[in-house]
Order: sequence, then structure tokens, then C-alpha cells
Amino acid sequence: MPSGSGGGPLVGEPCDPGVLHAIASGLILEPLAHPKPGAVTRFRGHGDKDIFDFAVNAFLVAASMQEACKAATIECSGSLARGLRSYRVLRKSWKPGVNIALGSLLLYLPVAASLSTGYWGGYEQLARASKVVTECTGEEEAIEYYKLLEEARPSHLGAYRGRVPGVGSGEYPRSFLDVLESARWDHVHRELLTGYEMTREALRIIRSEAEKTGIEEAVLKALLGLLASRGDTLIAAKHGYSAYRLAMEEASEALRASSRIGLRRALEWLDSQWRPRGWNPGAVLDIVSLGAGLYVAEKIAGARGE
Repeated sequence: MPSGSGGGPLVGEPCDPGVLHAIASGLILEPLAHPKPGAVTRFRGHGDKDIFDFAVNAFLVAASMQEACKAATIECSGSLARGLRSYRVLRKSWKPGVNIALGSLLLYLPVAASLSTGYWGGYEQLARASKVVTECTGEEEAIEYYKLLEEARPSHLGAYRGRVPGVGSGEYPRSFLDVLESARWDHVHRELLTGYEMTREALRIIRSEAEKTGIEEAVLKALLGLLASRGDTLIAAKHGYSAYRLAMEEASEALRASSRIGLRRALEWLDSQWRPRGWNPGAVLDIVSLGAGLYVAEKIAGARGE
């Protein structure tokens, strides 16, 4: 597929390893990109994880994507549960108590399952991935997702009262869709329900910029653009709504400044503001990661003449 088409169907082998691994490359490309505000890059780490942890995590997610896709070739029901279970088992060998991009896993698995027919079609693939979530998930996915959250213990999880049981309460939801709806305010959860709206936006930016500036700068531009227009819900979850609003204002200021001082200097300034506060825009980073992986998959599909 030409990198800018975003269109027509391409037929390949079901669960084509080349396509799956191309998509999974986003799990490495995004963490490598530098500079980023408050995030892991090839030059900056966090206290509990660094670029090497993200590289290993990319392999774990890619293996779990393959499991989800293979399961979906037999029956769509339970395919995402298979992927979540695979990842939960694999991660026990690598920092099991640390959350390394669980949001990315949640975004990537439906895309992998949607490749069970061998179809590859740009934006249409994201619509198919969202359809996998709405039509092929149930209690099994809800339980596996809760078990993963219980083991990873993301720092932003707090007490919850609502339509589904709280994580760690000893009870499990009956529906994965109920889980997603209960957290619809979060960018990542909402992506699965809305056809990957923000991921499409990230992919459009990366497509339009990568040929001019290279993949790293395209990824950084997508990140800053989304932070300025959408804010980041992980910052909101960990630091409150006032932090979310301030982060969005500062990202908008950095985006405006980037036309004068350059994208990298603008992001370095934003990093100088956010890193000391412990602000990490993890939700948008997960989305940009998938956008980068989809871009690579498009390029490879085009090179293969599919």
C-alpha cells in the first residue's frame, strides 16, 4: 500500500508475521523518540523502567498479538482473552510488578485479532479492530484484563465505585464492554469503543510528516499535536483535572513555539516543566505508538507490493 493512501483492502496470509511485527515496531519506535515530556526516551528513563524494558516489552506484546490473532482465526470470541493471558504469563519473567505500557497492549491486541482473515486495509483495519472489541469480547476478556491490572498495579488506579467492580475487590465484571464504558473518559479505553479516533489522527500526522522529516520527528509532532488538542488522561488520573488542563495549555504553548524555535527545543522546554512534576503523558504515548507501528506496516506492505 502506498504510505499515504489509507485505503483499499490488501489480502495476505492470516496473521502474517511480517505485518504483525511491523505494527509491533511502534512499541520500540515511540520509546526511542527523543525528546519527550516526562517520558522514557533513548536518553531518559524512569526510576522503575528504561528503554531496554520497553524493548523487551515489545517482544512480549508481539508474541501476545500472535496468540490473539491465531485464536481469532478459529473463533473471534475469546481471542483478546488469549492475548491478555499470554502477556500476563510472559511478563512474569520481566519486571512483573511494573506497568510497562499496558495501554499499548490494550490497543494493539484488537488490531492483531483483526488480521485473522489476512485483510490489511489502513484506516479500515482500525474499524475492524474496534468491531472485534464490540462483537467478540465478554466476561473472559474482563477477567483476564482485571487479573493483569491486579498484577501490574498501575500507580494511577485508585478506589472505584460504579458500574463494574473495583480492581482488586475480589470480584470480576461480566462484560469487557462494561469495563471500557466505565473508563470511557480515558483516551485508551475510548479508542476501542470509537474506532480508534485518536490513533487515526496520529497516523495522519505521521504519514504527512515522515517523508519530509523522518519517522522520529513525525512521531514527536504527532505527540505534541495530540497533547495540545486532546490533553492526556493519564496525567488527569494521577494528578487531577487541574493538572490535565495545565498540561494541555503548556502543550499548546509548546506547539505554538515550535514554529519559531523548532519542534525539539519546544519539547525540551515542555520536558523541563513536566519531568520535575512527575507528569507522564502515557495515554497519548500509547496511541502515538500504535500510529507509528501502523505507518511502518503500511510502508512494508507497499514495498511488498500487496
